[in-house]
Amino acid sequence: MVHATIHHPRPYLWCGKRLNGEMLNRGWVRTVLPRMTTGDWIFWSILSWIFVNFLWIKFVERFIPLWVGTIVATVFALLLLRYGPRPKEEEGEEGEE
Repeated sequence: MVHATIHHPRPYLWCGKRLNGEMLNRGWVRTVLPRMTTGDWIFWSILSWIFVNFLWIKFVERFIPLWVGTIVATVFALLLLRYGPRPKEEEGEEGEE
C-alpha cells in the first residue's frame, strides 16, 4: 500500500488540485471518488444495492416494507452507475504525428 501511494499519487482526489495543469474541481463525486471504468462502477453499484438493502432490513423494515427499500436501493445503484466519474479519454494522441 505504501509503495502504491508513493509511486502512484492521485492528486485529483482532493478538491481544487491540478492534474497535468487541468483543474479537476467538478463537484463532490468527481473530486472524492477516483476515476473508475464502467466495470468498476457496475461492481460498486451491485455492492451498494446490497448494502442499502441490509441497512433497510436492519433499521427501516419495522416501519416501511422491504420492497420500498429495494426500489430505493435500485434507484441509488442506477444513479451511482450513471453519474460516477469515468476515466478521461485520450483523444488525438496517436493522430497528431
